[in-house]
This record gives sequence, C-alpha cells and structure tokens, in this order.
Amino acid sequence: MTVNSYAKINLYLNVVSRYKNGYHGLRSIFALTDLCDVMTYESSSIGQNEITVGNALLGEDNLISKAAAAFRSYLAKTMPHITVPPLKIHTEKHIPMGGGLGVGSSNAAAMLNILNRLCGSPLSAAQLCHLGASLGADVPFFIRGGVQRVFGIGQITAPMNVKLDLPILLVFPKTRVNTAAAYSAMDDCHICGNTYNEQKRYRLVRDGLITGNIDHIATGLYNKFEEVIFPNNPELPQIKSDLVKCGALAALMSGSGSTMFGLCRTPDILHNCADKMRKLGYEVFLSEIKQKINRG
Repeated sequence: MTVNSYAKINLYLNVVSRYKNGYHGLRSIFALTDLCDVMTYESSSIGQNEITVGNALLGEDNLISKAAAAFRSYLAKTMPHITVPPLKIHTEKHIPMGGGLGVGSSNAAAMLNILNRLCGSPLSAAQLCHLGASLGADVPFFIRGGVQRVFGIGQITAPMNVKLDLPILLVFPKTRVNTAAAYSAMDDCHICGNTYNEQKRYRLVRDGLITGNIDHIATGLYNKFEEVIFPNNPELPQIKSDLVKCGALAALMSGSGSTMFGLCRTPDILHNCADKMRKLGYEVFLSEIKQKINRG
C-alpha cells in the first residue's frame, strides 16, 4: 500500500519571540501542497521495521524510525492489548531536503498515520498531534494537513476553511540554507518581534484565504527569514524577482529556505510562468494548495 507524504509552504512566517530555552515563537500560516514523497509499506518478514529511502537502509536516527518507535512505545504504555505490526517501508523521495518544505516532519506524520490506521485507528487526531509534537514542532500540522494557522514553536495549530484554489509554482534553487544558522542570524540581528506592518500582512493573508481574495493574499505574503537569508544568498532574491517578471502575482521563500514559490492567479498563468522559468534554467514544480484535511 502507498501513502503520500506532502510538502508544505508558508504563506506567512514571522518569528515573534525568542524563549529562554532557545526556541523561537512563531506566527505562521502553513499550507499543504501536492508535491509529495511516496511511502510504500507492507508487512516485514524479519519481525522488525525495515525502513529505506532510495537505495539506503535507514537506522534508528531518522524521523520515520523515531515516529514508529514513539507510536509503538505509546501504545505499549496506554493500550498494551493492541499489537503494532512491523513494517517494510520504502520512501520514494520527491521533496528536496533542506528546502523549507517540512519534509522530515511530513514523513514522520505519514508514518504515524500509517501505523494508526493499521492498528484500527485507536488514537484520535488530537492524540496523534500530541505524539507528533514530541518528534518535531511541525509534525502536528502534517497530521491534519490542509491550511492552518500556526503558533508557539509550531506545535499549536488551527485549521482554516479556505475559499479558493491557489495555483503555486515551486522553484528549487541550488542554494541550500541551514535552519539553525538562519535562526542564529535572526537572533544576531535582533529582529524577532511583531510589528504593526507584520500584523497587517498576517491579517491580509488570513482574511484573503477565508474570503477567497487572492489579491489580499498576494499583498500579505511575508517571511521574516528573507531579511537575514537573502543578503548572503543572491540566487534567492533573483528567483523571487524572476517569478514576478514571469507572471506570478507574488513570490516568497518558504520556511527558512531555500525553496521559492510564486502565487499565480490562474492555472493558465501558472503554466506560462513555469515555461518561462524553465527557459531561465530553473527547476520547477507546478502545484496547488491542498485544502482537504489529511488524516491518513
């Protein structure tokens, strides 16, 4: 059997605070796209999980393995009468690593959803989200999917009822951005906070999604990481500029980078923009926002 493990983009991302424990407080809007890794699973003949990505056999130090171990441990403590079957799991990769698309968290969430379904769905979505938060702050978002407002360190989510389709062109740069270094640069620049203009842009994106006003979304698109990442990675602002020149209504970096995306008004404009960006030498993926809640 197969399950798709979807990528996300950030339509809005602000780092509003830094906690004493070193974590950062976020205000964001996550949206699931239809770019995905494909996870194929079947019963394991050796009595334990066999997890492969591409041609590599993974050990225990990866989020897919950790998700399986966390699920097994949780059920052993709370529902010992339920047997968690060992699986042979293969992940066919399509989401770039280190691209700000949440690939690790998405894979972990998919693993939790797979095991929960195979065990007869003993855990509710809320319980899965709680378990997922122990693996990574973004995992609860991927448990439910769709479009959600995100707060805290990323673990607090609120689903949104979106009123429109959003054609999105993803562009995968050669540049890769280290997430820890991006947060460190944010701290060094002392720009964590939530200004009036940032709040206004958040409301534009939020209300545009709710009412179906794509122009409000385009005007509000915001990612504070661009302020610290763009100066040292000139390829990224160039892509942002090229996306708009090629027909995108607006463009933005996702997460802490480095994937860029362009918001297009119609599917026809999306295809035209993609053709032009390919001619400029960029690797692109035509996508759309997935509005349906994904419960695995």
